[in-house]
Amino acid sequence: MQASGARLAIVAAAIPAAGRTTLHGECRVHNVPLVQTEFASDPKTPIVSSHIKTLIGLQTEIPVHEVDLAVVRSAGLSDALQRLGRQQRCIVVVDAEQDGDLALLAQSIGRLEVPLLLVGAAGLANALPSACYLTARQRLPVLVVAGSMSDATRQQIVFAERELALGIVDIDVEALVAADGARVVQQTVRRAVALLQDRQHCVLRTCRDADARQLIDRLCERTQLSRQQLGDRISQTLGEIALAIINHTQIGGLFLTGGDIAIAVARALGAEGYRIDGEVAPCVPCGTFINSEIDDLPVITKAGGFGGPSTLRDALYFIEEMYSGE
Repeated sequence: MQASGARLAIVAAAIPAAGRTTLHGECRVHNVPLVQTEFASDPKTPIVSSHIKTLIGLQTEIPVHEVDLAVVRSAGLSDALQRLGRQQRCIVVVDAEQDGDLALLAQSIGRLEVPLLLVGAAGLANALPSACYLTARQRLPVLVVAGSMSDATRQQIVFAERELALGIVDIDVEALVAADGARVVQQTVRRAVALLQDRQHCVLRTCRDADARQLIDRLCERTQLSRQQLGDRISQTLGEIALAIINHTQIGGLFLTGGDIAIAVARALGAEGYRIDGEVAPCVPCGTFINSEIDDLPVITKAGGFGGPSTLRDALYFIEEMYSGE
């Protein structure tokens, strides 16, 4: 209680379905007081009392109270618990003889306005509504790494931008491979993180128009790299950018265009493989990276020239639906 800051610890030890009940603060097994059962003579942890209050009192100086079955089944259970929690930090042992008693307790717990610590077993856990221990899955935005210079990829980005909250970060490839490329990396990461934190899907785009393809030969000459070496360098840097973005904000998944890009991002994230779970469209698989920095987040991959105009939009909808449970 001290570690959690709880004002009130509610102890509901009953598991009616297994014959374990609590009546007048006493733990019973098939209606037999615990101290009269075989558990009392356990060689390792012998039972000295059937009263839960007594057993707890042997281990703490925090006041322990009891709420009997009549109060549990009355309309005043919430008020009784609330009053005890506001008076002082305390522990409350609650009677329960049936699953319905635990259900009443669970309903009352939902109305309390004091910091709580729930102590119990399967009986209480089964009675609690899922909202008590599960939070709704957030619809987190997707990071798209579009390293392909294909016309198909460019059209897919334009199509998706018309219908979705899509932020595009254009990357100057020429500046990326220049001497001050680190500055471009930092700027790209900052812009992408800002978009993702604003709950927009973010596209890292290396090719805005067809003219960008004509720069490759000039870049190869300037950097003294072959087309293969230049492509590997760009892919590796995009992988590092993706990792930096993921380290700074939450994402709901990845969409990677271009085989080299997918491999580079997988390596940057430390993935040991790619497990295919389904298909968004023909030749557009959805799966997860194995043992990577992003655990089980969905990863969709696509060859640069594959797919129709709606492929990116459909893929983003696909991931959104995974989070909505539709």
